[in-house]
Amino acid sequence: MLRFLIILLIIFLYRILNLSEEYTHPICIALTLIFGIPHGAVDHKILKLKYRRRKVAEHHIKYLAIMISYLCIWFFMPSLAIIIFLITSALHFAQEFLEEISYKNVKWTDMLMVGTLIILIPILISYQEIIPFIEIASKGSLSTLIPLNIPKVYPYTILICILGILIYKRLHWQINNRQLYRLILMMSCVLISYNLLPFTVAFTIYFLLFHTINSFKHQYQWFQKVYQNYSIGKFCKDLCAMSIPVILLALIFTIFFGVPSWDEYFTIFFIGISIISLPHAIVFDLFYKLRKQQAEYS
Repeated sequence: MLRFLIILLIIFLYRILNLSEEYTHPICIALTLIFGIPHGAVDHKILKLKYRRRKVAEHHIKYLAIMISYLCIWFFMPSLAIIIFLITSALHFAQEFLEEISYKNVKWTDMLMVGTLIILIPILISYQEIIPFIEIASKGSLSTLIPLNIPKVYPYTILICILGILIYKRLHWQINNRQLYRLILMMSCVLISYNLLPFTVAFTIYFLLFHTINSFKHQYQWFQKVYQNYSIGKFCKDLCAMSIPVILLALIFTIFFGVPSWDEYFTIFFIGISIISLPHAIVFDLFYKLRKQQAEYS
């Protein structure tokens, strides 16, 4: 509920200030760098807790190999890269949210449903707005494949179907009242923010208020259980050790190459984020499995 109220406050301020993309894009990029990059900065610690030293080195090599391979896909097959990014983001965001609400016996259909709510519905709501980003990211290769217009009724039809599934699950005791409440509240946040704010602003708000905060909480709570005397200060140091170099590289890149247009820069920025996110999503899947094993053992 607090996050819902924060979203309403941001919408109010945005409407009052009437900010253009010249202000919103750099603000969104800065916030994503400062808070978004660190949420994946302790992936190496998760690997260390799972594998021995030699295995950790092998997984670091695999981590880099995945990033390089995905970068090549962006260069040579951008349409495929976009599809990979959307699917990975949907599953990754859904997994985090389902873990946050203590959803039991998660199936791939549950992740698909929640991922659709978090990724697909916002895209459909803001479809006209994101077409320029898709064109830049795909180098125009998707222009002949995607429709120029999508009926406004599509996202709300999907939303009603998801709501019906959730009510069915509640009636059959597959989810409890608290989980249904959290899902509906998140659904309301998505609807309100993407209808009243630009896509980039709404996505940044969800990414920070929901995904990043939840990820920080899950990691810190787990490290507290596996490390003795693990504190907030230690956690912040672990986050900074890996995230500060990445943030500095992003700043150097911006200063060196400049900002030709905010749409183009924002697209390039999120391509970079997607390259980091793919192996991170794989590690986080491992993290949640380890956390579940620990909970069952204890």
